[in-house]
Amino acid sequence: MKVRSGRRLRFAQEAAASGAVAIVSTIVRPTTPRLIRRPFWSDRVYAIIDEVNAHIRGLAADNVLILDADALLVGDKTTLPWHLATDEVHLSKEAHELLAARLDEILRPLRPGAAH
Repeated sequence: MKVRSGRRLRFAQEAAASGAVAIVSTIVRPTTPRLIRRPFWSDRVYAIIDEVNAHIRGLAADNVLILDADALLVGDKTTLPWHLATDEVHLSKEAHELLAARLDEILRPLRPGAAH
């Protein structure tokens, strides 16, 4: 699969060109599907997400910041740990809190009065 920048990521480039700062998040890999979902599941999703995330990480620039949600929540594992999920694709409260804390770290230097 070839990842195309397309409309969905063009906003980050346009925001940067206008002087604004864009924050783009990577996609979090799903957790291991439950047995009941296995007949409808394709493990290809993991490779596709890895490819899209590599593209997203490549967008990083002075005005395009990356919230690497996948690296934060999944790290070097193959799938999202179950304690960070409510089902195969939805994040738990703990996962949302981790993402919010990381986003706060990214935003802190951008706030008015922050030392640059």
